Amino acid sequence: MSPTPTTSTPQNYFFDDIVALILESDDHWWPRDLCRLARVSRAWLHLAQRRLYSHPSLYSFKGCRQLSQTLQCTPCLRALVRGLELSPYPSKTTTSEDLSALRYLLSLPGLQKLSFGGELAYEAGRFFRLLSSSESVTELNVDGTLLADKLNFPASLEWDDFIAMRFPKLQTLRLSHLELDVLDASPPPFRLRKLVLDNVHVVGESIIPLLDSSTPLHLSIRMSADWDWAPDEIHSVLEHCTLESFRLEARGITSQWQGFFDENLPPCPSLQTLIIDDVYLDVDNLMSISEQCPRLQTLGIFGRVVRVSAGQWTDLISSGALPRLLSLGLPSYTYQPPVVPWTDANASQIREACESRGVAITSGISSFLCPILLR
Repeated sequence: MSPTPTTSTPQNYFFDDIVALILESDDHWWPRDLCRLARVSRAWLHLAQRRLYSHPSLYSFKGCRQLSQTLQCTPCLRALVRGLELSPYPSKTTTSEDLSALRYLLSLPGLQKLSFGGELAYEAGRFFRLLSSSESVTELNVDGTLLADKLNFPASLEWDDFIAMRFPKLQTLRLSHLELDVLDASPPPFRLRKLVLDNVHVVGESIIPLLDSSTPLHLSIRMSADWDWAPDEIHSVLEHCTLESFRLEARGITSQWQGFFDENLPPCPSLQTLIIDDVYLDVDNLMSISEQCPRLQTLGIFGRVVRVSAGQWTDLISSGALPRLLSLGLPSYTYQPPVVPWTDANASQIREACESRGVAITSGISSFLCPILLR
């Protein structure tokens, strides 16, 4: 009697090698999703943990304590931490356990990216001194947004030689909604490649001591009525720096910025990208920009105070006043006042002028900024 043939049941196979490809397909995994994926199998565990712990974001002292305990109990996770975002919400009581957890987190070796916010934005320099291996830090952020209404302890940073010497590899500095006091300092040991100042009030003389004049710099300055700079201060910075890109946004403070891009604009021979948002601009200002920024490749003009007509834009582009221009962002209206939207005929003339010069054109600041300054 012949044996009864066996039938094999089809099985679904999952190749562990594609786990990394799945995780790399998206840069915006939610932490809760990574936690779930870490429990799928051993193949998922390490790669999910590596993403989950590479740059933890903590918004309470309780979260700081819990992460500290986790890392102390699981030494293999400590090596995965490459950055920290510490933004505990301001509280009335901070315990010794909270401070111990903070000290432990800041003592982790090999940290490259650090962000301080919330309660830690008040006299933020105090916490820089707790870092055990600050020489590896390449990006530093201080965000005082949560302290904006705390008059008794406003967000602040006092920058001196001692702090500067602790960050020899610093390349990116982002400061937001705080008072900055740069003490008279020696040339910095680091060379900033990117400086972002978002509603920062400079208390001291200037930010120039932070900058190396020979290093190409991406500079972004955003201001409002409560956080204002004098135009001459920014002119001094432009003169000192080797600018590669510059973004200037001035919300609600139009009147005193009418002359920023006039004949007093300093030469910016290395500038390739210029984004102007809500700053007064007329055709004479555009001619000043074309003269002082001969290497300009990307120009974005946005906001409600642009007094350049569609015809003036057409003439400027056709004239070749910006011979290296490759990309142009425009607002699609002229502020005369009032605001006068451009007609289809106006838009067609500008488009034809751009095509004749090989210039790509776009409207809308969000789509324009993403590939330029937000990368």
